[in-house]
This record gives sequence, structure tokens and C-alpha cells, in this order.
Amino acid sequence: MKSDFQISNECKKKHIAEVSAKLGLREEDLILYGNYKAKIQTKNIKHDIKEDAKLILVTAITPTPAGEGKSTVTIGLTQALNKMGKLSAAAIREPSLGPVFGMKGGAAGGGYAQVVPMEDINLHFTGDMHAIGVAHNLISACIDNHINSGNALKIDITKITWKRVVDMNDRALRNIVIGLGGKANGYPRQDSFQITVGSEIMAILCLSNSITELKEKIKNIVFATSLEGKLLRDSFKGKVEIFNPIEQPFNDNKDSLPSPNLIFLNDTKEVENADIFLADITNNDPGVMVELGIAISKNKYIIAIISDIRLKTANKYDIPTYGFNHYVLGGILENGVLVYSFKEAIEKIKDYLRENKYE
Repeated sequence: MKSDFQISNECKKKHIAEVSAKLGLREEDLILYGNYKAKIQTKNIKHDIKEDAKLILVTAITPTPAGEGKSTVTIGLTQALNKMGKLSAAAIREPSLGPVFGMKGGAAGGGYAQVVPMEDINLHFTGDMHAIGVAHNLISACIDNHINSGNALKIDITKITWKRVVDMNDRALRNIVIGLGGKANGYPRQDSFQITVGSEIMAILCLSNSITELKEKIKNIVFATSLEGKLLRDSFKGKVEIFNPIEQPFNDNKDSLPSPNLIFLNDTKEVENADIFLADITNNDPGVMVELGIAISKNKYIIAIISDIRLKTANKYDIPTYGFNHYVLGGILENGVLVYSFKEAIEKIKDYLRENKYE
């Protein structure tokens, strides 16, 4: 009987562009990784699904050392449906090298119900798993470098929850001591390795709908506890991100306009994620006023600019007497400041960053 590897090697493979064409995808919709693998550029894909489309979930509840056969059944079922003339595609997870090199073996199916090239998919695929591991371990390196450089955050080295990761089942790395060999090699402490597919970066990547959301979730990771018992998250405050609504990803496509709903939902999310809300309110732009209302409701630090110096007139209450509604003005002053030039606004931003201990 032929092995899975023999079957995979003897298979006459079609170019991935030919395979994807059956799903209505053009070659320009693909990011090619050689002749037989590709990623789909989701920005080019229509999101409308036909009403008669069906989703079949394949699962199991009887685990064995050799696996259960979910991938093999999924692939075989897809092959059968296509043989019957039904347009069908399988969605299976990317294999982890842990199970691949264990008793279970690969995760690309088996026999004649497998995805090819089997060895490429099982061993490295498109390199995403490696990229996730490197991103995760970069944070680990930053934590250790911070400790070795004086530990300004007062990290309790016995309560660092952020572990290193490797895409392999290696029991010897589950509990280790790092930083041996003197100060040049870091601060000695206990650490451990987890498997990459179970890492927090992996979970965040799976749950994020955009780069902006990915960054926000990573910023909120709790990586350790301080000596005072404070949870530490996003304490690498050397960075300040500036976001302009016109920079939303959907604005990159010049051939189509985003829907009003998409604009509202994405801009609202950005206002909710911001620490500082900066806006020129001179012209009472309706969109700016809506965003200003959201910022006030979320207690954001607001810097409102009136760029028309004529509106600096004040009465005995020391507030502008005309230009816009005093109720709105009250919301601004309750949550921030009113300034009359961008130069003043920059100074207020600097003050905020200093007070909140940004570098």
C-alpha cells in the first residue's frame, strides 16, 4: 500500500490559479507562493454569499493518539461534492509542527483524500506560523532587555506571565532558566516555552478583523505584574500612534466607495480606541460633531481647536459667547481643553504625554 507521501508526490498537480478559478477567483486576487500555494487578497473578494450556500461542520469527540480523521473526512467530503457537480471548498487549519512530528503525523488529510503538496503544507506552508512565533518572542526579548536595563517598570520577575513559544513539542523547554552567563546575557530567571499555535499572538490574530484591531488587542496584553502588585500592559510607552479617519484601509480602493455604515462603524471604533481626541470644530462639521459626542461619552481627553481667532471673545464666565452650542462646549471643557491654534494643541498633547509618563 502506498504511503501518504508517495501519493502526494505522484499526484499530478494543477497550478493554484487554475484551481482557484473554479471558485471565481482571478490570478490578481491571489498572492502566489510558488505554483501550488497562494493566499487570497480578501480586499478583492465579494462578501455577498448566495442564499442557497451551505456550511458543513465536521467535528468529533473521540480523540486518539493518531487523531480522529476530521481533516481526511472534510477533504474526502469536498472531493465527493465536487464529483457530484457541487461547487465545494474545504477550510482546514494550518498544521503545527508539534503533531506533525508526533504520533499523529500531518494535518493535510490522508490517502487519496489529502491536500497537496503535502510536505510543503505540513512543514512550513506560507511561513505564517514562523512569523507569529517571532512576533511573540520579540515581546519576550523586550521584557528581558527592559529588566536588564534597569527595570524602570519594576517588573516582578517571578510573575511574568508572557512565555516564549516554539512550533514544536519539546518537553525539555517547558521549564527553563534563562539569562545565565553574566550581565551581558540578561538577568537570570525562570521561563518556559509554549507551543506557537496556543500563543496569545495567535489567538489575537484569529480574532482581529483589521491591522488596527490587531494593534489594539496587542496593546492590551497583560505581560507581568509589578513589585507593587500592578498588572502591566502596554507599558512600552515610547510609541504614540496618530490616526486620521481618511486613512481607513477601505479608502485605499479608489474604484469603489465604502458604505456609510462601514465608515460610521470603523470611525466610531477608532474614536473609542483613542486616548486623545483632537478636532477642529470651527466649522461645526456634522461628522466631527458626531465623533466629538462619542469622545465625550467615552470620557476621552479632548483637544478642540477653534482656528478662527475672532471666536476668542469671552464674557464674565470666561467662555466664548458665540460660535457653537454651550452644551457641546461644556462637554469639551469637562473632558479636555479648548485652544485657538494647532500650535497650542501640540503643546497640550505634549503635556498629556508627559503627565501620563510617555517617553
